[in-house]
Amino acid sequence: MENKTSENKFKLSDLTNLELIRGELQLQAHLFKEDVKADWEKVEKEWNHLNSEVQHVKATAKDSMKEVSAATSLLFQAVHDGYVKIKDSIK
Repeated sequence: MENKTSENKFKLSDLTNLELIRGELQLQAHLFKEDVKADWEKVEKEWNHLNSEVQHVKATAKDSMKEVSAATSLLFQAVHDGYVKIKDSIK
């Protein structure tokens, strides 16, 4: 996935891709080593925050929502990078 930080925005379709990565990792979470479990827990907190932010933006913007705020984009990138790090560490 391309780096969204350089664009400073992301689309809801990017969130769908992130959900797929998260789902793959959830299936393997019970196999994580302790250091990866700590990373997982941290990224999961960020995921919950991101999801909450996106739901808030959706509710606020309703049908006119095209992109979310720069702050949410940075949070998206943090969650994405965290999941990729975990995924790479369990290969």
